[in-house]
Amino acid sequence: MLAKISTKIDSFNEVVGSVVSWLILFMVIFMCISVIQRYMFQSNHIWAGELIQFMHAVVFLSVAGYALKDDEHVRVDLLYERFSVRKKAIVNLFGCIFLLLPVCVALFYFSYDLISSSWAIFERSRESDGLPGVFILKSFIWVFAAFLSLQSVSIVMKSLITLRK
Repeated sequence: MLAKISTKIDSFNEVVGSVVSWLILFMVIFMCISVIQRYMFQSNHIWAGELIQFMHAVVFLSVAGYALKDDEHVRVDLLYERFSVRKKAIVNLFGCIFLLLPVCVALFYFSYDLISSSWAIFERSRESDGLPGVFILKSFIWVFAAFLSLQSVSIVMKSLITLRK
């Protein structure tokens, strides 16, 4: 049963990573159009720069679980790379339970006031030509914490399966 749940979580983050990665293509295309517009036509729009920043933030925050699934996060591998499969499972288990999950819970807790107050006023950019959806962007802090939490649960399950063998 743990393996099935873990596989479903992995599949979910895989789909999220595949879908959100297309946003990178749109971000690059939009950046090129923005640069051409700025230098060839001397036209600069604040909302265009903010849109690129928003897309970048959404990509970064949404694919954190996907990156964790594929073990692509930054890690100090001085000892870990030499560990046996069992020792790696122990490190992953304790790392997720005592480090990653508490950080995700703290993110949910400490960002609550920030995000709820932003939604209460439908926060928009401070710039007159800026984007209106800042409150939506701030909500991706919870998406980040949720997807990382899910993937850490998957890692805990895989570690338990490995340790049971």
